[in-house]
Amino acid sequence: MNKKEQIYLQTGEQLLYNYRTNLDLFTYYSSAFEELKIRIILEMRYEDGKEMRNTDINFLAYLEIKNRCQVPLSFSLSLVEQSKKGDAISTYLLGEFYSLGLFPFSNNPLKAFQLYKEASSKGCKYADYRLAECYFLGKGVTTDYHKAFEIFNKIKTLETNYYLGQIYLYGLDITQDIDRGKSLLESCIDNKEAKFILGKEYYLGKIFSKDNNKALLYLEEAKDDGCLSSYLYLGLIALDSEEYDKAYSYFLKAKEKEAQRYLGDIDIKNNDINSAMLHYEQAYKLGDKEAGKKYAILLNNSDSPFSKRYAVNIMSTLVDYYPELNLILYKAYYPKKKRLAEKYLKAAINNKDKEAMKISLLSGTCKELTNNMIMQLSDKEKEEFKDLSDEEKEENRKIFLRIK
Repeated sequence: MNKKEQIYLQTGEQLLYNYRTNLDLFTYYSSAFEELKIRIILEMRYEDGKEMRNTDINFLAYLEIKNRCQVPLSFSLSLVEQSKKGDAISTYLLGEFYSLGLFPFSNNPLKAFQLYKEASSKGCKYADYRLAECYFLGKGVTTDYHKAFEIFNKIKTLETNYYLGQIYLYGLDITQDIDRGKSLLESCIDNKEAKFILGKEYYLGKIFSKDNNKALLYLEEAKDDGCLSSYLYLGLIALDSEEYDKAYSYFLKAKEKEAQRYLGDIDIKNNDINSAMLHYEQAYKLGDKEAGKKYAILLNNSDSPFSKRYAVNIMSTLVDYYPELNLILYKAYYPKKKRLAEKYLKAAINNKDKEAMKISLLSGTCKELTNNMIMQLSDKEKEEFKDLSDEEKEENRKIFLRIK
């Protein structure tokens, strides 16, 4: 750090001390803003005189304001005034406050994007990073990976490597380059999200060759750095190794809705139906359809008429996603609501549900449809229906159809 930069940093530290000591001295900060805005940064890190590693750096006062969750009125008015006069840094900081929704500024991603764009056009490099981030994440603007790539590629710092790495890794509006994407993400040694992405992809095995050991290494580091998303995949790795207690502990800490479903699955394995139902219900309420299916099936298997009716309601909303529910719904409605039951039986037959086909042949309902579907089966599969095509004893037919 050269002498000029040291002076700027010392000035910033003094202003930070004054601001902490007496909030009224913020007017002093406003008067010193022109001097402060160039380089007064708390988290500046230099490597051998190279460009700053952290482009997502804010001014000392901004960091203090963020921690206080509000912006002093005198300072907000000063920023607005200076922004109108064409000051790029003031415009950028206004964008930050609108992005964070710090009082008296409302949370307004569109307004923040517009301010970042304006500040960027005036040469504010901090705004460049935020602008590219908006394009990448779709915050205040339609997602545009190409524009994000252009801006990030112009900035070229370790922080931009996190986003550039994802663009190359997943081929987001550019030719996919897995090796380059991986290399860029690996360069983000302090970025827990980059470690998480690498760990996740090693576990999934779609982009990299599946490697649970490498996945575990990256995910553990990301977890230790505070990445909560790591818990889900650490739980899945433990589940793959049949370490159910460890998996359970990880899923309990995970924030994703799928974690609740996996907890329910382990409960089922441990024959704890009540706990499983609670976890499946929680996951379903969070939007996990598969958990909803499992929850409904457990409800339907209970002795409670109310639970069975609730199960039917849930399954009715999920049947388009899980065709195997058609047969369960048929059995729920037959024989009280035969027309509705027939609807679900037809759907099950069209899904080549063999039990539904057998019911059709024995009952005579949708028999033509079933015969057409049987013709599409292999010779071996057709053997299952050979005896059912002839009339069977009434007693056996009633037992199969569950008619009392």
